[in-house]
Amino acid sequence: MSSSLRTGMAPFKIKFQEKGIVKDIKKIIVRIDGLPSCLNGQIVDFGDQNRGIIMGFSEQDVLALVLGDESRVRIGQQVSGISEPFTIPVGEQFIGRMVDALGQPCDTGGPLKADTFSGVFNPSPTLTERAPVDQPLHTGTKILDVLVPIGKGQRELILGDRMTGKTVIAVDAMLNQSDKNVVCIYCCIGKAVSALEKVLLALSEHSALEYSIIIAATD
Repeated sequence: MSSSLRTGMAPFKIKFQEKGIVKDIKKIIVRIDGLPSCLNGQIVDFGDQNRGIIMGFSEQDVLALVLGDESRVRIGQQVSGISEPFTIPVGEQFIGRMVDALGQPCDTGGPLKADTFSGVFNPSPTLTERAPVDQPLHTGTKILDVLVPIGKGQRELILGDRMTGKTVIAVDAMLNQSDKNVVCIYCCIGKAVSALEKVLLALSEHSALEYSIIIAATD
């Protein structure tokens, strides 16, 4: 009989955690030496509640995207691999607010209480599991609604060169969803803060922020 059974104590469990070392930093991209069993999309911990996500790897090193404050990451710093999915907070309270890519508020509305946490890398539902597209979604741009009708639940790209009015079409479509039971999510990725402020001003003037969520990842 083992000593753990004789004393009434539960046997301990071994917890395995890989460690790596930061070897290079370029803005928000970190090159890590170590973590031989890592996977794309895996979360890594830089310490002090600062995390990252693995975006690529080779036989020599690992590339990770810093999800928190990149200024706190230093060369030679120890990194720990975490075996948990990448999740972000979601909920009804996010409507009318501006948050960053991690779901943290970046406006003056105070803290947000999430209803639950949703995985970022969720598998898409199969075609048979998806509801049919049977309700129209009017953009407010007549030529588009006539030539390229869009339905609720349909995915549609707006492609074009720089300064051709892609953002204008998207914002006009958001303004046209007032009182139509549609939640709009505007993602500002890699744009200047001044461009984001123009969109916020247009949405605010037409009371469109009441049914919109702004995700800001400015340059």
